[in-house]
Amino acid sequence: MQQASYTAGHPVPGIHLNHKSAREIHQLYNHAAISNSDQVIFVEDELSAQMLIERGHCATTIVQDWQQPLGWTNWAPLHGKQVLIWPKRDKRGWELAMKVGQSILRAGSLTCDILVPPANKPMGWDVVEALEEEFDVNGFLAGAARQAMKPLPHWDSLIEGLSEAVEGIDYATENGVAQAFTHHFERDVRYCPAWGKWLIWNGKRWDIDVMMKVKHLARLVCCSAAQFTSKPHVKARMTSAGAIAAIERIVRTDPRHGVPVEHWDANVWLLNTPGGIVDLRTGVLGPHDREQRMTRITSATPSGASVGSPSSHCSVWLGFVADVTGGDLAFQDYLQRMVGYCLTGDMSTHALFFLYGTGANGKSVFVNVISSVLGGYAASAPMDTFMHSYSDRHPTELAGLRGARFVTATETEQGRRWNESRIKAITGGDDITARLMHQDFFTYKPQFKLLIAGNHKPEIRNIDEAMRRRMHLIPFTITVPPANRDPNLTEKLLAERDGILAWALEGCLKWQERGLAQPQLVAEATQEYFEAEDAMGTWLTERCKLSRQEKALTATLFNDWKLWAEAAGEYVGTQRRFSDGLLARRFEKWRNSIGVRGYQGLSLKEPTALPAVETPGGSTKR
Repeated sequence: MQQASYTAGHPVPGIHLNHKSAREIHQLYNHAAISNSDQVIFVEDELSAQMLIERGHCATTIVQDWQQPLGWTNWAPLHGKQVLIWPKRDKRGWELAMKVGQSILRAGSLTCDILVPPANKPMGWDVVEALEEEFDVNGFLAGAARQAMKPLPHWDSLIEGLSEAVEGIDYATENGVAQAFTHHFERDVRYCPAWGKWLIWNGKRWDIDVMMKVKHLARLVCCSAAQFTSKPHVKARMTSAGAIAAIERIVRTDPRHGVPVEHWDANVWLLNTPGGIVDLRTGVLGPHDREQRMTRITSATPSGASVGSPSSHCSVWLGFVADVTGGDLAFQDYLQRMVGYCLTGDMSTHALFFLYGTGANGKSVFVNVISSVLGGYAASAPMDTFMHSYSDRHPTELAGLRGARFVTATETEQGRRWNESRIKAITGGDDITARLMHQDFFTYKPQFKLLIAGNHKPEIRNIDEAMRRRMHLIPFTITVPPANRDPNLTEKLLAERDGILAWALEGCLKWQERGLAQPQLVAEATQEYFEAEDAMGTWLTERCKLSRQEKALTATLFNDWKLWAEAAGEYVGTQRRFSDGLLARRFEKWRNSIGVRGYQGLSLKEPTALPAVETPGGSTKR
């Protein structure tokens, strides 16, 4: 049979390749006839193939030495074919069949099955012996036991392909080996310069390479390069630590591997699950897609049977939600819409969710179960990240939240107050600048919703419209009696994780239809929270007359506010901050006849009682 040189590789545009290192690519035995047959029988040697051909079967084999890499054979003619591998009945024959089967699958065969030789045949039995003993070949091909070949797990398939030499690549140079690396791994290996991290596609998502697998791949490519040369000094150089490190550094600079940080997890309306990618606008589940560059994945899949009918798939969960809400249907509907909103990376609602309750009320179970279901999309953060502090927090705290959608913090301490500027920035979707340890700063748009659970309500210093619009105080106030507490409740709920995710997906569709309007219970609890925190509002009620005709000087008002706030243990602040607070409440600026500044719409009910001061003579004055 004829052998021919075949170009299997594709040159990199703009890069000159050294063709002196090219290997001859062999054609399959009987390759010309393969195109005319739907079924092809692969055997171990040319004699076996020829004997089957003479009996009317389409058979083939490799014509190269079995010790050479299988990549030196052109397997393309088997694309779209039904392939049966007839191995020799021994250990080596089966191992060769398994190895060949992967090359056939990579070529795109329709099917690839290994025929299992009859157990009553001697070791070494093959096609030649079968034909010599007038074995029923047709019956064997039609009805023999067989093992269907399946593609190797993703990581193993990456390594398996390294035995295939790429024509046109100079394996004797570091640049050539780097080109070979990219030829094999261009689709499955990416580098993010801002993170200083490699990412590897695992078939469902992009994993950040924390185990240095890419350097391992570089080592394997270098070892493969060594087998493609007969020069001892080149073999030694290509397998050295320096060459391996150089290959990894060269590949980092290849634009086919580089991806900027803003391209990762960019589509806020897609949710990656073990069963595929959910389009959150429609609830439809589609296939995984490496081009979406998703680094996170849930721990559950809303199966087709679950979507739209979660009640039959998470009855324990629905019972739990009914219990912690006291049977309030509007409250239950709100919680479902809230969790559904958290599935997305959309930040248009500008909400902060604060779950409040004194204990044994289910809020921790609720948060932990949703976090577990959302898997990689959930993250926890220290409470201090969102509390006011006089020292700067380390930027790595926020770096790890990139791409997350459900961020929780717990255990608020009494007397702490919100970092209001950070809360407003995060919930408003403002860009966040952060960095990983020992890396450069990078900027990302937050996709995460803050859900904070605690027994104490943090103080709010600036009661403005922005904070009022963002805050959702969600009361978990129904205490579960000790006799009714189930220590295995979380485990039972997580057994329904697929149904719970379907429940959340249904909530996402409801949120898109109706928004996140608060039920009466949440609205009243939030309003009471703001009233309790509104020190200026209390001062206005206790100390001021409020009407359009009233007027007062700024200094007079501020002096009274200062004395009242100090007596009440409230934060005083500056006169400018005080003035901003009055303007936020729509009091109008005013000047008296000599130009001194004040405000219209309020005045003091009675003059400020100044503290008594003792004079040197022993008397007091005010």
